[in-house]
Amino acid sequence: MAITATGAKVCIVCEDAKETGIYLYNGFICEECERSMIETDTSDPKYQFYLKQLRKIQLPVQTQ
Repeated sequence: MAITATGAKVCIVCEDAKETGIYLYNGFICEECERSMIETDTSDPKYQFYLKQLRKIQLPVQTQ
């Protein structure tokens, strides 16, 4: 579930403080990086960079 954020947050991809973007679990992704990731082909070298940065997101631990 993604929630739109406003106010300065640090993007997990570009590591810059940005005003708007989305939360993916506990990671914030700015609009510019989100758009760039969506438009990047899997054969583009940037794709591997995006994967590396997205691995910073930690999934919530489920308890039973």
